[in-house]
Amino acid sequence: MPDYSLELPRRVLIAILALAAALYSTVVAAESLLFPDDISLRSDIQLLSDAGLLSAPVSGWPLSVSALREEMLSVPVPLQYQTHIREAWHRVMTRLGAAPRFKLRLAAIDEPIAIRRFGDTPRGSGLRGIYQIESDTVSLRLSATLEDSPNGERETRADGSFAGFVVGAWQLSIGQVPRWWGPGYESSLILSSNARPVPALSLDTVTPIRFESKWLSWLGAMDWRIFAGKLEGSRFVSDARLLGARLSLRPTRKLEIGLSRTAQWGGAGRPQDFSSFLNLLLGRDNRGDAGITLADEPGNQLAGADLRWLSPIGDAPYAVYLQMIGEDEAGGLPSRLIGMAGGEMWREFFGGSLRVYAEFANTAVGFYKSMSLSNLAYEHYIYRSGYRYRGRSLGHAMDSDGLMLSLGAIWNRDGHGWEAVLRRIDVNKDGVAARGFHPISVTGEDRWELWLASRMSVLQGQLSWGLLAEYINPASAATVIEPTAYASWERAWGASER
Repeated sequence: MPDYSLELPRRVLIAILALAAALYSTVVAAESLLFPDDISLRSDIQLLSDAGLLSAPVSGWPLSVSALREEMLSVPVPLQYQTHIREAWHRVMTRLGAAPRFKLRLAAIDEPIAIRRFGDTPRGSGLRGIYQIESDTVSLRLSATLEDSPNGERETRADGSFAGFVVGAWQLSIGQVPRWWGPGYESSLILSSNARPVPALSLDTVTPIRFESKWLSWLGAMDWRIFAGKLEGSRFVSDARLLGARLSLRPTRKLEIGLSRTAQWGGAGRPQDFSSFLNLLLGRDNRGDAGITLADEPGNQLAGADLRWLSPIGDAPYAVYLQMIGEDEAGGLPSRLIGMAGGEMWREFFGGSLRVYAEFANTAVGFYKSMSLSNLAYEHYIYRSGYRYRGRSLGHAMDSDGLMLSLGAIWNRDGHGWEAVLRRIDVNKDGVAARGFHPISVTGEDRWELWLASRMSVLQGQLSWGLLAEYINPASAATVIEPTAYASWERAWGASER
């Protein structure tokens, strides 16, 4: 049975612990990154962005705390804005200003969630401890989780741990950082937090880049995210690398654009020299192109774009968003596309901020054509374990050949909030699994899901709980109704305003 414990190499963990000990007396507690684990916080940040109080892109997570704080501190408390916007400003500023050194979370869930969303729903019952410190140039977060695994055993995981070093506008870090690339609320087609975070070396902007040249200044604020990670050794091609890069642009207050690209490369028995990497980088990874053969084909790539457009018609509080990701390349551009689209609107409601969204996603290749192509998305004939990490899709949570329609609402008020989501999901629509494996259903199934979740302050900590009712109609078994309940309580120590 594969070993799922603490994926970070032992010598890396020792080095991080030594760094923590050396810096303990010279740094303060802090959070330097906001992970994709709090959908209410995300809704607040998006509200401030749409109101013009933030100019940097906010569709690529994790977000830089220092960049958000610097911009928010440069703007007076927005007294001229509506009450729900002012309160969101205070909630975000309180979160950015908090500096807990230790955190402890207790979690319980009766069954793992099959198709995860944006958030920090427990993967299993157990506990998690976090220790974090920061200086002007160093960020350190040590996270250890002990919880039940899908195979019934107890696992210790380092998910969420990282050490980072800031140089100018950039941070170089190593660790297991969850990522979410795109404007969707239910998932991302190219990189979501559905799978556990891949151990990786990352280079990210901590301060958005802005060109002063009149030829390039129209691009607005830009964020770069680049990482190189290592996938698990139990794959069909063991120890393959996962590479990724994303450029987010905010040319106007109303428009945000993201360009993303990821690749599986190298691994046991595959070429991983500089020539292979160069072919991968230049997109020369199709057999028959530039003399590429099966023996030296460099990897499996996904690439595409997403955008979010604030009130394209009129000036009402609504936005539309779109994400298109290609499973292949043709003529230097992504081809064989899968897609997602959505719309959202927001307003003040019962003293808080309400956001309502509708989202559509289809992971059948060429879904917009009369005849789509099945068993291609997130699959590859060389990397036969697919675009997955430890059995879960790195992209959309429903994996390949899925159709999802979602209607959700997020209500947020100081101290507590609510979420409600109705989802209609057609899993593995053709009922055939590439190479006999599909993370959700090998033979296909129809699903209706109703989520209800809440959070509130309890015993000097935060209690989060949720209920999920699933109506599952498998193609080869009887229909079942499965309820799932989960709860977690988290408390921080050493918290103070920075």
